Amino acid sequence: MEKKSTLRMIVWSVKSYWTWRKNRHNKRDSNIWVFGEWYGEKCGDNCTSFANFVSENHKEHKLYWIAKKNADTSCLNPRIEVVEHSSHRAIDLLKKAGVVFVGQNYYDFTDSGFNYTSGAISVLLWHGVPWKKIGFDATKHSGRVHRAYQRFKSIFDGYTLFLSTSPNYDKVIKTAYMGEAERTIRAGLPRNEQLYDYTNIQRNKQEVVERISQLMGTRFGEKTTIITYMPTFRANTEEQQDMRELLSDEMFVNYLTNKDIVVIVKSHFAASDKLTCLNEGSNRICYLNDISAQKLLSASSLLITDYSSCFFDFLILDRPIIHFLYDYDRYKDEDRGLYYTKDQVTAGSEVFTRAELIEAIKTNVDNPLLFSERRKKRLNEFMTYESHENCEKIYQQIITKKKEYDSIL
Repeated sequence: MEKKSTLRMIVWSVKSYWTWRKNRHNKRDSNIWVFGEWYGEKCGDNCTSFANFVSENHKEHKLYWIAKKNADTSCLNPRIEVVEHSSHRAIDLLKKAGVVFVGQNYYDFTDSGFNYTSGAISVLLWHGVPWKKIGFDATKHSGRVHRAYQRFKSIFDGYTLFLSTSPNYDKVIKTAYMGEAERTIRAGLPRNEQLYDYTNIQRNKQEVVERISQLMGTRFGEKTTIITYMPTFRANTEEQQDMRELLSDEMFVNYLTNKDIVVIVKSHFAASDKLTCLNEGSNRICYLNDISAQKLLSASSLLITDYSSCFFDFLILDRPIIHFLYDYDRYKDEDRGLYYTKDQVTAGSEVFTRAELIEAIKTNVDNPLLFSERRKKRLNEFMTYESHENCEKIYQQIITKKKEYDSIL
C-alpha cells in the first residue's frame, strides 16, 4: 500500500513539474486576478474577503472566482465572475492570469492540483494562524531525501508570496512552505476586518439569534449569551466531543437556562460531513454549520476551542476563550502535531474533561476579564500586523512586490 502511494506521488510530481515548466513563460495579463479556496467547494474565507475588497476598491482588475458547481458563491461581489472548477475555461484563465490567490493550494482551482500559474504572482492567503502544524511540517516523513524532495516540490508547486500575521508566523512559513522573508506579505487576515466593525458585530448577533430561534423552536433575544464550540479537524485521532453529552448534567442545563445561554457547535469544514448535527431534545445546545466562522465569532461572548486557528481571530474581540484539550497528548504526538506547547500559546482556561469544561464556562461567564491580559499578550505575539485595514495593506504590498517581480523579468 505504501509503495503504491509513493508511486502515485512520484507520477503526480512529474506531471506537476512539467505543467509548471510548460506554463512559466506564458504571456500573462497583469489585470486578470483569479481566486479560489477550500478545494473549490466553499466560499467565505480570506480569499473571499479579499476578492470582494478588490472588486469594490480597485475596479481596474478583472476578477474571477473558480468554484465547483454546488458551491455557494452568493457572498461574492457581482463584479466577480464565477468559473467552474477544473473546466477548460478555468485552466485557460490560470494560464493567462497575472495574479492568483489560494486558500489551501492549487486544488482550489482543479482536481489535478497542477500549477498552471508559473510566471504569475501566486499568493497563499491560507485560512488562519496555525497552532497545529501545516504544509511540509505536518508530514511524518523525515530525512535528507524527503527534505530534498520538499525543496524541489516548493519550486514547481510553491507560491510567490505568503501572508503572515506576525514574526512567529514568518518562522512557520519558512519551514512549512520554504517561504523566505522577502516573499512575505505582513498584514492581518482579510476576513478579520469585520471584527473591528461594531455595527457589523451587532447585525451578526441579531442574525445568529434569529437562526437559532428558528432551529430550536425557542424565542431568543439580544440579551441571550452565545457560547460557541469550534473544534479543529482531526485526521488520525478521535472525533470531536459531542456537546450534547453536557445535557446529562441537570444542574448545568439549569445554569444555561437561568443565564439565558445557548451553546452553538460549529464543526470544521473538513469534518462536518462526519457528524450527525441534530438539534432535537434541547433548547440550549445547537449545531450550526452553515454559517461563516467570522459571523459566528462576532456574535459569541465566549469561545470554546482546541488547536483551531479561530481563537487567534477571536483575540481581536478580547472575549473569554476556553481551550478544551481533552486529547492534547494524542494530538501533538499522533495527529498533525503542534508548533507550540499549550503554555506558549493558550489564551484562556485550559480544560481536559467535561466536568472541568462546565466549571470553566461558569467562571468565564461570571468573570469575562479574567484572562484579558493574557489575551492581549497573545494578540501581540501572533497577530502583530492585524488591523481594520488588512485588505488595503495586502493589496499595496502585492502591487509593490509585483513591480519588483516585473522588473526582474
